Amino acid sequence: MPKYPQPSILIASSSFDKAIVQPVARLLVHKGYDVIVYEADKVASGQASFDVSISNTGGCVIRYDGYSLDAAAVGAAWLRRPSQFGFSKQADMAVQISINRERRAAQEVLWRTIPDERWINVPEVVTRAQEKLPQLVLARSVGFTIPDTVVSNSWDTIM
Repeated sequence: MPKYPQPSILIASSSFDKAIVQPVARLLVHKGYDVIVYEADKVASGQASFDVSISNTGGCVIRYDGYSLDAAAVGAAWLRRPSQFGFSKQADMAVQISINRERRAAQEVLWRTIPDERWINVPEVVTRAQEKLPQLVLARSVGFTIPDTVVSNSWDTIM
């Protein structure tokens, strides 16, 4: 496994977001920072390896694409849409859903090992902010006018 200098900046994204992520990563590298760009879609497709090993003797070891990620050495982290990607048309959808569920669970270990104060945007806060229904309930409770909203598994109810 290649030995990578301990990263000081982690960018969690996907290869579909290169237009945003790559200029930022290049600028940070130019300024002398070590940067690792985690691409979740490549992990899900198997193009990049990702594993978490937990043992009594070795603690928690996280590897991404051949690099050892020491969360204690991450000085800053940016969550930039690591879950936004499509699936291969060649694989069975049930297999893809299962792989994605396991990928998300494994990467959550990485997110949680990095202290909140090192995140530009804390993953758990981002997740809560994306929950639209609780946002609507809260907005209405404090007096905002909200659009009429229906969530249902029945088309008749929605109509």
